[in-house]
Amino acid sequence: MTLLIPISIVYFAFLHREVCCHLNFISMSIQLVPGTSYVPAVEVGLQRFSRLYPELFANFTYTQIFIRDVELNTTCGVGGRQAVVDHLTRLYVDGELQKPNTILIAPLTISFCLLHRPSAELDFLMLDCAPADNALSNRRRFPTLVSFSYADVSVHGAVFVAAMRHFGWKTAVIISGFGSMNRTDSGKVLTMTSGVVAELTRVIPEINFLALNTDPKKGGWHTALREAQTYSRIILVCTIPLAVRSFLVAAGELGMSDGNYVFFSFFNMRIPREGTMEWEFGDKSDEVIRPVIPSFFVISSPSMDWTKISNITKEIAERRKVWITRTPEQQAVIENPEWEFNEIATTCFEMTEMISKVLHSFSEITSGSSPKIFNRTALGREMAQLFYNQSVHGDVFGRDISISSTGMRRFVVEVQQYNLTLKRYKKVMVFDTDDRQIQLVPGAEIVWKGGQIPADRPQCLNEKACILDSSLKEQIRTTWVSSVIAILTTLCGLALLIKKYRAFHLSAWMLDGAFLVPSSAKRRFSSVRR
Repeated sequence: MTLLIPISIVYFAFLHREVCCHLNFISMSIQLVPGTSYVPAVEVGLQRFSRLYPELFANFTYTQIFIRDVELNTTCGVGGRQAVVDHLTRLYVDGELQKPNTILIAPLTISFCLLHRPSAELDFLMLDCAPADNALSNRRRFPTLVSFSYADVSVHGAVFVAAMRHFGWKTAVIISGFGSMNRTDSGKVLTMTSGVVAELTRVIPEINFLALNTDPKKGGWHTALREAQTYSRIILVCTIPLAVRSFLVAAGELGMSDGNYVFFSFFNMRIPREGTMEWEFGDKSDEVIRPVIPSFFVISSPSMDWTKISNITKEIAERRKVWITRTPEQQAVIENPEWEFNEIATTCFEMTEMISKVLHSFSEITSGSSPKIFNRTALGREMAQLFYNQSVHGDVFGRDISISSTGMRRFVVEVQQYNLTLKRYKKVMVFDTDDRQIQLVPGAEIVWKGGQIPADRPQCLNEKACILDSSLKEQIRTTWVSSVIAILTTLCGLALLIKKYRAFHLSAWMLDGAFLVPSSAKRRFSSVRR
């Protein structure tokens, strides 16, 4: 039985001016503990921008729906999908949307639940700010959805393909490390892997790849890397950031630190519990990783300067305390400063800023006239189209927020390389999701440990095959030399025999006249003496 726990329904009212059809926001999340999700960021954003745009937000409502994440209701699971669909269908009565101008905000992968059911019949605006998939850009299946996330797994896969082409590599190994991870982390790793595998599959046979699954908690990195060595020297590891360090340790222990191997990993977003790409922990593993790290590249979403937005992150953290009851486990979450570094939360906040600015620009009152769109009911398709090809400058975070013609966020993906001198990752290449081209960063230099771009495959890749191949070549070489020697010996022998034969026959007729005795009678030679 599906367990649904609506936490509360909160209404904010601003009585500056009556409008025909006020905005109705609904936030929906699937979480084990309420408040640890990204809902607090949405609430902080709506409160802030409703004060900045009181005309737009006049009499708006906000409803928070929380679905408890239990075994049946896990995100992207059958129970979770059904729970989401059940709630969405309740917004309709006899096929009619109960509240006009409804906007569903899905801060935690609700969009993935909708992937299993086309949303064309749900005609209200749906906004996503969690890690997304390029499938959401299908306007026929999702005509009312706009994604603000820059953690698009297919885009990161496209960046890897672009890097392969840029450096002239034709083979790669994809190692997916999840194994005994919890279901949430395993799901993220599998989704991450599926994005790059889909992109690589499109370019076969230009680029060929080998996909391996392993369990990093059971020593699986070593086994996978040994198998990878027999296929390609270009290796992409798909796992959560916390597990990347153990992968680099395994590579160092296997001697893959001579500059002949190149390693890649994805860093979609900084999320609590998943860690970062930092590798220096002050232990003995640092020395194992150090010779490997110059050959390690991170394909990352746009960098975030956390010092500039600390005020907002702290405000979101304070809002989170309202939702969390003070059990020991939840108290630890409140006190953990890591929860302030949450890029899905910051993306959700940015989303509320763009919603406010775009809708305000279309509903702006001029010369006392009514708002352009909100003097009547607006359907989801119509509202979604307002965001297509729109770009606004985010005043809070100081960066642009842009949406493409397919309702997906435009952004620039970074390829970073660790600089041992600066002791930090440095951006060396960029990939624009608009033109899908990869370029070197002006002034940046990619440092190859071996002094040049490594080959994806050496002349002889598989060690056993190399031994057999070498033995066969040696046998052929020996046979060829022996044959040549035999032929030359035979020719020399024949030449000597011919020479002796000719010498013998010539010597028989080379006679001295003194040995010839004439016959007096018949004037013939009576005898011949030699």
